Amino acid sequence: GELTVSPLDAEDETIVRNLIAKHAKETDSPQAHELLSDWESVKTRFSRVLPRQFAKVREALAEMDKNGGDLSAPGAWAEFLEVTRG
Repeated sequence: GELTVSPLDAEDETIVRNLIAKHAKETDSPQAHELLSDWESVKTRFSRVLPRQFAKVREALAEMDKNGGDLSAPGAWAEFLEVTRG
């Protein structure tokens, strides 16, 4: 399938940084320590890679949440699936 590549968002940055910090703590990796010491500069080296369809679902869910949508409402799932089918 097709993939999307995008910069990390704030949540992704936190996850990646925490994973690198855990790796540094458990392995004393010099590379991990180097990444963490200059995190603001190196974080742009990381990207989010998602299947295109999954990215559409995430975007649709975020938009629905922003607009106060409710998937338990009658017909909401049908509309949601229509939007994400692409």
